[in-house]
Amino acid sequence: MPNHRILVIEDDPTVQAILGVALEDDGYQVLALDATVDPHDVLQMRPSAVVLDVWLDGQDSGWDFLRELKRSPETRAIPVIVCTGDRTLVLREATQLAELATSVLVKPFSLDDLSTQIAACFPPHASGSP
Repeated sequence: MPNHRILVIEDDPTVQAILGVALEDDGYQVLALDATVDPHDVLQMRPSAVVLDVWLDGQDSGWDFLRELKRSPETRAIPVIVCTGDRTLVLREATQLAELATSVLVKPFSLDDLSTQIAACFPPHASGSP
């Protein structure tokens, strides 16, 4: 498996640590942040995928970050897995989330579900492909 870098943006230190350990155990490099960054800075971080909590410090700054990330031609192809405990947001914004994110994990979720969603970001190459 190629060594993919996963950017985890999560403000809860416990959840961030659990996600980091689980992803590292699956063989990924992890870069963890507790707040969003400018989407243009994401290019320098070179993540293969982003795991994003949309509610950070009681605000929906992750939601704004997701929109900006997907608006930019340089970063729109980066798969994003949205993690949120806000079931109302998931229901209300289901169409937009489907357009912007690779998938949505509603907290609490299992680490197996996380592993499955991350693996789905990196489909294996068809045989005979370069």
